[in-house]
Amino acid sequence: ANREGNSATPELQQALQDTSEDVRLMAVEGISDDAALLQQALNDSDESIRSLAETKLELLIQDQKK
Repeated sequence: ANREGNSATPELQQALQDTSEDVRLMAVEGISDDAALLQQALNDSDESIRSLAETKLELLIQDQKK
């Protein structure tokens, strides 16, 4: 897996803790190749955030199998 965008990881991690669902949703949308952050988002209180994280995690796993 490529690790470009690693510099954004601390900001994304912080955004995943934000009280705003919109901020957390944008953070999940911004995660491209960090399974640990996506797994963290699977525990979010908002169903749409959990669903997006699950979808992105499945796609990431599929891409790694190629």
